[in-house]
Amino acid sequence: MDSSTTSAAATELPEPLPVTSPLIIGGGIAGLMAAVHLAERGLTPLVLEADPDRPGGRLKGGPTVEIEHNGQTWRFPGEHGVHGIWSPYHNFQAALARHDLRPVFVPAREETWIFGRGRTIRRAAIGSAIRHSLVPAPFHYLHLFLRPRFLNILTLRDVASMFRVFGGLMSALAIDPIAEQKSLRGMSLADFTAGWSPTLASFFAGLVRSALAAHPKDVPASGFIAFLRFYTLLRRDAWAFSYLPGSGGECVSEPLAELVRRMGGEIRLGARVERLEVGRLEGGRLEGGRLEGWTEKGQESRLLEDESGWEVTVQAEGRTYTIKAARVILAVDAPAAKKLLQESPAMAEAAARLRFPAGVPTAIIRLWFKVKPKPIAEAGIYTGDFVMDNFFWLDRLQTAYAEWSRATGGSAIEMHIYGPPELVAQPDASLLARVLIDTYRVFPVTAG
Repeated sequence: MDSSTTSAAATELPEPLPVTSPLIIGGGIAGLMAAVHLAERGLTPLVLEADPDRPGGRLKGGPTVEIEHNGQTWRFPGEHGVHGIWSPYHNFQAALARHDLRPVFVPAREETWIFGRGRTIRRAAIGSAIRHSLVPAPFHYLHLFLRPRFLNILTLRDVASMFRVFGGLMSALAIDPIAEQKSLRGMSLADFTAGWSPTLASFFAGLVRSALAAHPKDVPASGFIAFLRFYTLLRRDAWAFSYLPGSGGECVSEPLAELVRRMGGEIRLGARVERLEVGRLEGGRLEGGRLEGWTEKGQESRLLEDESGWEVTVQAEGRTYTIKAARVILAVDAPAAKKLLQESPAMAEAAARLRFPAGVPTAIIRLWFKVKPKPIAEAGIYTGDFVMDNFFWLDRLQTAYAEWSRATGGSAIEMHIYGPPELVAQPDASLLARVLIDTYRVFPVTAG
């Protein structure tokens, strides 16, 4: 029977993978990087990606975006949205450089905090103040208080709560949630910042929304402290990051996928994993009650007899089939992991005891203007009464937009909205209208 007419409910004989072929569920950056590292060690990983068109997850490419301007058609890369490549991502950048895949990053120069309260709009440059602070870490945030524009945002209530804010940051220094395995169970970022003034609490909430795509009540305090320690609190230069000069697909995920294939790995698109089961592996060779496995290239390791491998049920192209694998790597986001594990009978009981971070509905909005606003930072965060959470001037970051800007004198901005669900669920026209109103508030010249 032709596969195009096979029922989705039909199943085929299991497909056994050799022990040297680990199975990776998820073809985002985590899955692709895992495949590269395994292939470097002589293995032949198989990557299953649910997206039928492209690997890469949030760094995948997308359909080309076309706009008409003065009778000319301009084409821009489609993608999920702008992402920062932070300086502490040493392993990620080293792997790209090792295979000559490292793009020419665009270093971040400045980030602006824009605070809105009715008709009052305040701005403060925060990125350079933190990165180039005269005060050594971990006290480099104090340099912000030497910036008049930052102080102009604060109120007397903010100043009065400063000791509580300082105490909270000092407690963050005293705890290493990862090394000490301290979960601070039951405490969220909202609890951690309770008692802080609304302005300063919103400043840190804005940082967290832009960095973690989550709201304070949904962020564990231990996760927030780990975020601070990793990204900024222990070193001034840890705040440094860069942007990609083009789409994530063009610059990162597509070259990575091609590298995986060149190194002997396989990537199957449109392959959605339905469930995991403990299986009876037949793809290896039993010797002395053990099954040969793998670790480093050229070295033999063994799979214990009671480690019977996995049976992975996959749905692709209208058919359902099973793959038997010795090792499975789960490289998907938290909502997808929760769904897969809780719907897999063998995993459901254990998964019920785990805490999965909530996935936040996100809206990515791009606007093109005929004019450029006066010089401002290429990116920043919004807090206060704005509907948006952050912004990026694309003509300052990406090659295609820079060429368009030079030719037309225009500009383009990308903004992200991280929930709440009822906000993102609004009709596109309503949400866009609110974004335009807020954009005109901040950059009045664009209203023309």
